[in-house]
Formats: sequence, C-alpha cells, structure tokens
Amino acid sequence: MSATGRVTFGSAVTISCDVTLRGTLARTHTTTAGAPIGAITAAQSGSCSGGRITGFLAFPWSLTLNAMLGTLPAAATGYSMSASGMSLELEAIGVRCLYAGVVALLASLARTGTSNVYTTGALTFLAGAIPLRSGGFICPSSGGVSGTLRLSPAQTVTIDPGPAIPRLTAEFERVVEPFDGTDMTISNDADTGDDDFRINEIGLSDAVAWEVDDADDCVGDELSPRADCSFTLVYFGDDDERPRTVTVTVGTSVGPVSLRVTVERVED
Repeated sequence: MSATGRVTFGSAVTISCDVTLRGTLARTHTTTAGAPIGAITAAQSGSCSGGRITGFLAFPWSLTLNAMLGTLPAAATGYSMSASGMSLELEAIGVRCLYAGVVALLASLARTGTSNVYTTGALTFLAGAIPLRSGGFICPSSGGVSGTLRLSPAQTVTIDPGPAIPRLTAEFERVVEPFDGTDMTISNDADTGDDDFRINEIGLSDAVAWEVDDADDCVGDELSPRADCSFTLVYFGDDDERPRTVTVTVGTSVGPVSLRVTVERVED
C-alpha cells in the first residue's frame, strides 16, 4: 500500500513536498481505541518548495486506531488514527532541524454497493505539531504537518456487525376486570439458525406497582429463531392508578432489548 500527495511541514518556515508513504495495514483489527492497524515502513519526497526533506527516519511508524467515525457498521465514514514515531529532518536556509513524534491521520471511507463494505479514499494529516528533537537554535520548537494523500491501491474494508441484537416482539392476553396483570409471550423474530440467544433476565425499567412472575420458562434458556417463551406481568397497585404502558427490559447474551408494551384492559 502507498499514499501519495502534497504535504506541508513547519510553522514559521514551511516546506512543501510531494511525499509518498509506503506501509501495511492489518488484515483484521478491532474497532477499539488503541488497536494496532498497521505501520508506515518507508517514505520518500520530491519536488519541494521552501526547503527540502533531507531524510525520513526511525521506521516503522506504527499506526493505531483512535476511533471509527460515523455509525457502525452500516454508515462508517472513516478511521481516525495515530502514526507514532514519525521522524524527519528538514532543511531550510542552510539549517537542519530534526522533528519526531506522533501525528494524527484521518482515512476516509466510501460506501460500496455491498452492506458494511467500504473502500478507502484520502489520507489526511489532521491539525497538530511534532516537537523538535535536534537542530540549530533558529529551529522552531515544533513543526506542523498538513496535507492530503491518496491511497493506492484503494483498500477494501469490511466491518463485521458482530452478534445481531435480537429482534423481539411481545404479546399479551386481553384481560377483564378486576385487572391484576397479564400473561406475556416474547418471540424471537429472526429467520435463521445463527440468530439464537440466551435470555439472562427479564425486568421492568419504568413500571410502578408491576413485577415479573413465572419467568422460569424464559430466563436461562436459548431462544431459537421463531421460538417464544412466556411469563406473567403482575399488577399490585391501586385500580385508579394503573399505568397503561410498561417497558419490559430483556437482558440477552448479545445485549439488552427494551419492549414498550401498552396493556389493554377490557370490561367484562
């Protein structure tokens, strides 16, 4: 993989050069901040103005993930990453200055026609500066890096959505007065055999004078696609204060799911 473009270095005195970076990207990595995602292993410059780059040093420069941008997995927009150990020597007006440190980069992602699959676009140096390591007394104490490079060849990035959050629905029985609760059924609406999950707990997040009863049929068991299980919602409050809605919180092996339920009361 390589990235080529015009990059500007410096602060008080700026040097602009055509730069090509070469390196590798990890075939797989997590989306956790700090995850290693590759390295820059070589660099070269040419066609400079304002001075020149006399050398890129201290390879490899490791690449680590700061954050994935956008909404994962279906609407990612890019990678924010850091290049650690970037080191280069600049020369202007006969003075050489060595700078080394960490720089921030942004790699853009463009959607393809396939869900959760992207191609890489531009690689941009974000605002920041790297400190002076050695050089003459007139060398600025830090130097900025800015510019945009184009990755070649474009890389294909596939974001694994991870375990599917269960698609659950809840049904309840119509009840008559006096109203003291309702039997409920939770169904797994997934269509495939890979979408089974375990129910760890069933609770109520915003209900007063309600409780869950007879949930042994659900809690602790695997709920396969198109399967269901039942429990009871019990109401023990005053008749005049009965809420018409409750939120059932289902804790599963792949994440929590909340079901907003409107309880219907029918006069006999």
